[in-house]
Amino acid sequence: MITNIKLNNGKINADALFTDFIKSFNQENVILFLGQEADKELTDAVYNLPWSCVVTTNNGREYDDRFINQSRSVRDISDIDEKGFRLFDRRSLPVIHIYGSEDIDTLKGIELAKAHRHADKIMTYVMHHLDTRTRMVIVGYDPDNLREYPSEQLELLFEETSGGNVTIFNTLPEEGKVRQLHEYAEGFAYEWYDLSLAELLENKDVLNTDIDEENLKKGVVYYKNGDAVTIDRNILLRNEDSAVLLNEELINAVRPYGRKEQARWYYNFLVDSARSPQWYGYRKQSEFYLKRNYEDCLICAVKNLLDRGSLTDADRDRSFPLILEGDPGSSKSIELGKLAYSVYEDRKYPVIYIRGNANLSNSGGAYESLNELLEESVGNENSRTLIIWDSSSFRDIESIAVSLSNRLINRGRRFILVCSAYNGVDKIKGRGENRRYMAFNHDERKFISSTQMKAELIFDDSCYFVKATREISVSERSALRQQLANYQVADAEVLNLFWKKITPSDTIFDIYYKLIVYLRPNLESGLDNEQRKVNLYVEKQLERMSGIRAHDKFYNNDIRDALVELGLEADQSESVDDEKVDGYDLHKFDSCIALFSRYKLDTPYNLAMGMLNGGADFSSLYNSSGRAVFELVTYSIPYIVYTTDDNGSYIFRFRNTIEADFYLERNNIDGAEQVNMICSYLDYYAEDFRINGSVDQNIRYSLMKLIRLIGPNSTYFNLMGSRQSEHVNILLHMDQLLDKLAELRTDRDIPDENQDLAIIEITFRREYFASKGERVTFDTDSDLTSMEFYITGLYETINLAIECAHNLKESLSGNDNKKAVNDRINNLTVETCLCNQRIEEFKSRYEKYCKEHHIAVSESIRDIRTLSYTDQFSRLQQVINTYPLNGYAYNTLFKMFEKEYENTGSKDERLSLLSEVWLIANEAQSLDIVNRGSGQIDELSGHLLKITDLADDSPVYIDDVINETYSDEIGRWFHSSLTDRQAAAICFVCGNELQRVKLDSKSLRLTEKDRGSTAILSEIQKDVCKKIIDFMQRPEYMDIVEGDQNALYFYISVLWMYYNSRPLTGGREKQLTYICQEGWQKIKTASGRYVDTVGHSRPLVVLIYALSIIHTTSDYMKALVLLKELREDDFYLSQRMWVPYIICDESGHPVLFSGTVNDVSNYSGHIRVSDIPGSAGLVRFFIRNLHLHRMPDINTHMKNLELGVGYMGYSLYIGVEEEDEANG
Repeated sequence: MITNIKLNNGKINADALFTDFIKSFNQENVILFLGQEADKELTDAVYNLPWSCVVTTNNGREYDDRFINQSRSVRDISDIDEKGFRLFDRRSLPVIHIYGSEDIDTLKGIELAKAHRHADKIMTYVMHHLDTRTRMVIVGYDPDNLREYPSEQLELLFEETSGGNVTIFNTLPEEGKVRQLHEYAEGFAYEWYDLSLAELLENKDVLNTDIDEENLKKGVVYYKNGDAVTIDRNILLRNEDSAVLLNEELINAVRPYGRKEQARWYYNFLVDSARSPQWYGYRKQSEFYLKRNYEDCLICAVKNLLDRGSLTDADRDRSFPLILEGDPGSSKSIELGKLAYSVYEDRKYPVIYIRGNANLSNSGGAYESLNELLEESVGNENSRTLIIWDSSSFRDIESIAVSLSNRLINRGRRFILVCSAYNGVDKIKGRGENRRYMAFNHDERKFISSTQMKAELIFDDSCYFVKATREISVSERSALRQQLANYQVADAEVLNLFWKKITPSDTIFDIYYKLIVYLRPNLESGLDNEQRKVNLYVEKQLERMSGIRAHDKFYNNDIRDALVELGLEADQSESVDDEKVDGYDLHKFDSCIALFSRYKLDTPYNLAMGMLNGGADFSSLYNSSGRAVFELVTYSIPYIVYTTDDNGSYIFRFRNTIEADFYLERNNIDGAEQVNMICSYLDYYAEDFRINGSVDQNIRYSLMKLIRLIGPNSTYFNLMGSRQSEHVNILLHMDQLLDKLAELRTDRDIPDENQDLAIIEITFRREYFASKGERVTFDTDSDLTSMEFYITGLYETINLAIECAHNLKESLSGNDNKKAVNDRINNLTVETCLCNQRIEEFKSRYEKYCKEHHIAVSESIRDIRTLSYTDQFSRLQQVINTYPLNGYAYNTLFKMFEKEYENTGSKDERLSLLSEVWLIANEAQSLDIVNRGSGQIDELSGHLLKITDLADDSPVYIDDVINETYSDEIGRWFHSSLTDRQAAAICFVCGNELQRVKLDSKSLRLTEKDRGSTAILSEIQKDVCKKIIDFMQRPEYMDIVEGDQNALYFYISVLWMYYNSRPLTGGREKQLTYICQEGWQKIKTASGRYVDTVGHSRPLVVLIYALSIIHTTSDYMKALVLLKELREDDFYLSQRMWVPYIICDESGHPVLFSGTVNDVSNYSGHIRVSDIPGSAGLVRFFIRNLHLHRMPDINTHMKNLELGVGYMGYSLYIGVEEEDEANG
């Protein structure tokens, strides 16, 4: 019996390999490559695995039929150009013979060359489809066999794969070409096993392995007590914003293979791990994380706690939390990810990972999500769950963790809670006799009593503590150096240069900061910008074009050249005179082009020609009879133009929109018929995908544009007021389009990676069901049934939106355009909340009617669970924090608040709601928010005015709180907020102070509008700011403020106003500052705290943090590295190219620098600034900013230079004036 197997340079347990191998069928398309020696390895166990594709060098068909079983048939493929070919298909398995039926031994000369060329074409096609969700399993391949596909060609193809895994089972002696192939595979981090696949599967229950696709669609696999179990996917999606249950889909969503992909994903791991765990970075084949010296202690402690409930007999079953504490940048988040992954891989205990920004200090949405996941994953079973909460952004986490543990224990939960915190041990105030010190015996994997000096784990009163450190040991540095070399993250020269810049005093935080800066240019240049550049269908046609024969005697040169240019493969076996031109539908052709043209859209060539062919595949137009048809439609119809668009794609359009309108009217194509036509185009789009196996991107994007222009929020009909009746007619038949979109999504299995079609469907469904529900009057018996249908439809729309958002989040790590993906996620969140609000409204009306008429509420309606106000508020606040200019999110949030406020009776509860929303509304007053309402209505201003009026009616000031001169309701509200660790009440009180002296956002905006420049604070206003700062700095308040990113930003903005006498803004360039050292130090502390806990969501805070570093420490390199961390997708409010501030002394005078011109190019260059060391001192200048008439010569000494600090780094100026002085 095989127990251990050689894997490249190490060994792997056979059972673990078998399990991992079988698991891959649940998550990946798996290709079986059969070499010449494969017949020795093909057992029933191998045949019956759910392969997605089989590729073989054998020309015989003797074993093809053995792949047939009850759940699949087999298609014998010799040419990938065959009609209807689809590479991955488990139900109709393609078995591809790359040499066709040819006996390679009998071929010579040109015939042999043709056979190898044909095989190369197929293998290139197959290998190009290898990505992170695809695996190729090579069996029976002998590189020394002349009948085999050449190993040299296979090795070249390895270099061109897009990250797919290649697994090679080898039974041949490792010498010659076999050894060379092994070395190649090892170089690309592919898996090589010295055994046959049949041996691996021997005596294993393969047929009963959990690979049921239908079952997987209903649930997601995770592990409990060593068993694979499933959980409803919708439960995970519903809670994923707060908490995730680790599962097979999540863990295996990305599987980087091949050196190119691993280098790219390594960089993603470094950048994205601070935001959320990157599970692929803990896999054996892509172990990107750096193991810290404290890891063994952490993981062993947690596994002991899971097994025993405690680390000592005295504390057994007490469920004390464990806190990983340390400074920012000490790898806490990454090690928590490793802990979660390690426990999950043991398959004994479910693992729940809590998002870092989730607030579990109260009984809000995050706590509810955690409870639901615990209930659904474990229930009342006697099994522990590991809960990991990356909670460093919260203060006093010890108390919060203990409180959370007690609440969960009171609910009967069995769990181990692991949290993270800043410097937790240093602030422990427990009694000395209760504190215990333990050392970790690495050899015996156990903890022993120890002294404080040697302790690696501390217990104090109610928590265990493990210390994380930023200091990096010699062994850790060595491991990191080896890791960078292994994954070839950069050229050796770049890495050597990088290591030369690393100093002995650099912490791991410093090293990774510098590493990211070094890797970014190298990796960005290597990324392929593949999206939307070349659509898949055109590539397919170009391949076919190469097969057109040169001796075609039936076509004149003009027509032949046009056909070749279009990629049409002509059939030269027939003459034009032998066939009749019939079976074509010119009306469908004209109508299709007219419909697109009336909306000022181009019609994709493939779609138009498909309609000409009656809506069927237009491949019949490739033969000789098609020549006449092509000539007719491209040259003989005067009102139709055939040309190329800006991207070079062939399109049709009407000569002008007036003629298109006329054609539609003359043929009675009204709104209802337009919907029918679009549904038929979607059918064609789906059929084209089924036949060709790839999405025609031209058709896809054109249809999406067309559908949006006829939809509920149509910009076309909003501008065409005279056609509102036509639009109403379209909307009346919108249910047909919704059904068709749902059919494509659920039945046609068409890829929708960016969820574009699904998002359109979601918006349309919400608008459709909402408009229908509004009209229900309950005047007829059918109205009750109709309302049930509309409510159910909206609820299904919520589930679809949550699922789509989940799919998009899964794609974020490997997506180069994160901003676009986040925009889609934000839109889906808003749609979810809008649907939820409609459900609440309709459900209330429905239940009221049922109660009044003594009718039982439908079970389907009763079981619908709507999102709570807290949950919706949290979701929408996250959208606003991500994109503060999204007017849809503000309007949705404020409308929801107003309804909740009206339905709340007590004053203290109303104040709680008001204070929470006020902070968002106050900042919104200062922003240029877009999409402020539907049509031309500014709904947002109305909401902001109402919130301002409500706040004016509820004045609470700092003195009221300090002196407790407030009503009982206000007292209950304020103290309840503090108990729940909600900063909104603190900010609301301070906001009232600002409003009293016209320093609130709205007043400041009006002041600046009147002055035409930045507002300058009066002494009275500064006194109020000082009062607010002193109030917020009270320990009991600051602790709470620092745990809320919006409150912390509010505090930073008040600090800035007080010390700079001007509001904080990134909306102007070259601003001077008037801040003393005390002020810079306080701003540095606060902004540093924000950046450490929140990240880069507000580039302006990152910028002033960099400014404060320069003013307090003169560390220009550290500040520059911080600014270089900003990415394009971090920017919404600020212009990335702007330079908002100039380095100044506390009197507001720019600090003057001198330097030497280093290089020049056109109108810009770089100056080596004398007082700034290292690479940070090489600063860019533009000739216009130095007020020069010509470019200076290299080595020219420059004086009186002023240093600007912008989002992209530093820039030099001369003669910058303060804006209010310039205007004075």
